[in-house]
Amino acid sequence: MALVAIASLKAGQFDPTLYAGMQWRLAGPFRGGRVSAVAGVTGEPGTYYMATPGGGVWKTTDAGEVWQPIFDQVPVASIGALAVAPSNGRIIYVGTGDFGIASTSWGAANLGDGVWRSDDGGGTWRHIGLSETAHIGAILVDPTNPDVALVAALGNAYAPDPHRGVFLTGDGGQTWTKTLYKDDTTGAMSLAYDAALPGVVYAALWHHQAALPPAPADNDQAGGAIYKSADGGQTWQALSGSGLPTWPMGRIGLAADNGRVFAIISRDQGHTDHLQGGFFRSDDGGASWRSITEDPRLEPGGRSGYFDNVWIDPQNRNVVYVVHTSFYRSIDGGETFEALKGSPGGDDYHNLWINPKSPCVPIGDGKGCLSSEMILGADQGASVSLNAGQTWSSWYNQPTGQMYHLSTDSQFPFHIYGPQQDNGSVEVSSRGAFGDISFLDWRPSMGAYEYGYVVPDPAHPQWLFSSDDGPAIHRRERGTWQTLDVTPYIGAGGPYRYLMGPWWGSVQPPFVFSPKNSNILYDGAQFLLETSDGGLNWRRISPDLTVRPDLPMRPLPDGKTSRDWAAISAIGPSPLDAGLIWVGTDDGLVQLTRDGGKNWQQAAIPELKPLDTISIVEASPFNPASAYVVMDRHEWGDFRPYMYRTDNYGRTWTAITAGIPDGSFVRVVRADPKRQGLLYAGTENGVFVSFNDGEEWQSLQLNLPTASVRDLAIRDGDLVAATFGRAFWILDDLSPLRQLNAQVAAAPAHLFQPAEAVRVRRDTNSDTPLPPEMPAGTNPPAGAILDYTLGAVPSQPIELEIYDTKGNLVRQFSSAPIPENVRRPEKWPTISDYWMANPQPLSTHVGMNRFTWDLRYSPPPSVEHSYPMSAIPHETPAGPEGPLVVPDKYVVKLTVAGQTYTQPLTVVRDPRETTPPSAFAAQLSLEQKLMAGMRESYQAYQAAKEHGAAAADQFAELNGRLSGLATDVEGADATPTPAMYDAVRRELELLTSRLHTSK
Repeated sequence: MALVAIASLKAGQFDPTLYAGMQWRLAGPFRGGRVSAVAGVTGEPGTYYMATPGGGVWKTTDAGEVWQPIFDQVPVASIGALAVAPSNGRIIYVGTGDFGIASTSWGAANLGDGVWRSDDGGGTWRHIGLSETAHIGAILVDPTNPDVALVAALGNAYAPDPHRGVFLTGDGGQTWTKTLYKDDTTGAMSLAYDAALPGVVYAALWHHQAALPPAPADNDQAGGAIYKSADGGQTWQALSGSGLPTWPMGRIGLAADNGRVFAIISRDQGHTDHLQGGFFRSDDGGASWRSITEDPRLEPGGRSGYFDNVWIDPQNRNVVYVVHTSFYRSIDGGETFEALKGSPGGDDYHNLWINPKSPCVPIGDGKGCLSSEMILGADQGASVSLNAGQTWSSWYNQPTGQMYHLSTDSQFPFHIYGPQQDNGSVEVSSRGAFGDISFLDWRPSMGAYEYGYVVPDPAHPQWLFSSDDGPAIHRRERGTWQTLDVTPYIGAGGPYRYLMGPWWGSVQPPFVFSPKNSNILYDGAQFLLETSDGGLNWRRISPDLTVRPDLPMRPLPDGKTSRDWAAISAIGPSPLDAGLIWVGTDDGLVQLTRDGGKNWQQAAIPELKPLDTISIVEASPFNPASAYVVMDRHEWGDFRPYMYRTDNYGRTWTAITAGIPDGSFVRVVRADPKRQGLLYAGTENGVFVSFNDGEEWQSLQLNLPTASVRDLAIRDGDLVAATFGRAFWILDDLSPLRQLNAQVAAAPAHLFQPAEAVRVRRDTNSDTPLPPEMPAGTNPPAGAILDYTLGAVPSQPIELEIYDTKGNLVRQFSSAPIPENVRRPEKWPTISDYWMANPQPLSTHVGMNRFTWDLRYSPPPSVEHSYPMSAIPHETPAGPEGPLVVPDKYVVKLTVAGQTYTQPLTVVRDPRETTPPSAFAAQLSLEQKLMAGMRESYQAYQAAKEHGAAAADQFAELNGRLSGLATDVEGADATPTPAMYDAVRRELELLTSRLHTSK
């Protein structure tokens, strides 16, 4: 036996292998999020790439039908730029760190770590430098030499930083030279080759420095300038005057072809929403310029740092594309435009790549043609067109949603709710009825606006409360989906202040239901508000909780300043005491009431400053005096984690971040309701776990892609994560984490006590299954999850056995190899291999192993095997299967090296069912008779084969009919019908008769 030591690390930490068998699963939704860059391969019409600001890089080889992540091996989620070498489609450059300015107000850090390169189409990646650039705006790869590339680096968005400007490599990223630099707050955002003039490059600089608190974040910044290089980016000359704007220029987008240059230029207006800027054209390589159109739709608008991109069709320089809330095209050199794509409400388009060698579609009237193949990136995802923009592929196949918050309900299976950046809000089931979580199992339009909240009413399941644009709270009715505005104050002005309110029309006041009285909903302004009648009437239950004498003045949009700006940013009602409520504010205060709001006391954390935002207050589920606080300083450029615990109602606080690295600042903390001291933290780069109340932390990332984890929730023993770029994920069955201790870690083997198993069917679909190209999230395991640890690789097979209450063996599993005829019982399958399940023996990894028992008895011997229509790609077992066990108590036994470990297991019926125990017993009894008949008929078939096919066929036919009857009997959790009993009786009597005749 090969021994591998598993030991505790620090006193409160455990070797990660002791929970390594746990795996996150993607729940969805498959609805795209914002795209930060796109590219394609010239010689491969179906191959395209998209990059996202929080979800890595994705690839399609079928023009957008199916997308796959290809950057998950790299521990960076935010991408700012992407380029494929025109001369070698296998070489890809990725610039990490989406631009920071436009997203700071929504809390997105978008930090990168430089440039990565793949030489095999995204199969593998290597880091090639520029680690300190933080945010990258653009990459250009030389048309003929894939090792020559230019990078536009924006630099740190939160502090002066010299790692900005344009960088050039001539050796594939081994070395870099900064060739264009202005100052330590101005970065490079745009690059454009002149498509017809080798060596001519244009670049745009932009002031990339977030306004630090107390000023609000600002994406409409000045510092815009255009530069030109005639030697491939080695040297640069500033372009100014001669028709370029005299007003302060902001972000600039560029495109060039044969001396014609287009520039879409925003105008710096500070924090004032505006429609300013312009679209300019030069026909002499930038020597002179003119405003080419007065079309107001192209003006950058109040989010000038968010758009500003232009492209020229590589096969017709009179065809120009510009992005805004719609996607526009001109066929007359920029004089006039048409909206090619865009929906009411604004899709917000950002990126375009046009295949320069795609078939060209004639325009007519002697105006040339349009390149037909392109990929477009928007807030809603990426779309591919193969017919010059007439039709586009769907973005409802990309699980790249940026989710801000989440909540869950108490139904079975539980549903997940949350807002999605740029896409509204969504409800997703944690389990689909048809084997996976498809489009049938989620719905949009929960009534929330982007970064707000969606909270189901625990007392009135027909109601959903959501935050709309501004401080509005809406109550949405299931079924009719009508919306009632239940905002405490409707209209301008009013008595309430809200988080982010003075600077943005969209604010995000927190609201939460009381865990002790599900009729009470709390809402945070500068006061804590409460309603107990579904939002019809609200009452204040606190004074202004943001008052502090050292609060600084803050500038307002109208140019004035005010000290009255702070608001409640977090609410944490206690699950133990109805009167205990914790509150955090965006000016660094924590306060609590122990009598439902009659009296309040400060629970000050000395380290907190007047401009610190409390993002989470989590009340302990075990000790009313304990609470956990998360504070976020990333908008100051401070990316360290800040988290605190009190055990005495806030009189003193302890910092609890040991083990969480700098850069992974904390977004959320949740306390496990079953094990005291077990905590989960969502950070900017993933998930962490603490087994000792936050004293030490360790990674719980497992297979979860690197992403900003904005919220966490614990429901039915599962951990649910809202990621900012990869949608919702679920970590099933937290039992190992709840039971892990020093004894388990030191044991040669251990069998964890299984969680209660729900008797549900794997898949109830009776129609043609959805094709594998249809995107879907993953269902939880259908059965009992059985977890065990091994301290060493066993030299002999291990065994896992399940017994009923009478001591009868129900099922047995082994780590010995599964014979091929058992693993794939159908010799000549009539379906594609990708449908078939691939049964595996028990795993024997050092550390934790996870196995799912499907709650069935062993399969009966069958002459014929087939795969059911209730099929799931890669997970469809060959039939017939054994009967489902009845809801009852069972015993699980694990045998390792002669030592047996035992745990109880409870199987319960589907909570949606009301089937009595007698019905389950009757169903199993009848199925067992059928199983016995199948065994007899199979044995008779094997014996009869010696006497010819005709003799054997009669038993093969009976064996098949008995199998079909078993499927009918098991179709529902119900007592078998009289017709079922009659059919089984007839078939078994016929079997008896044929057995007698054959002797």
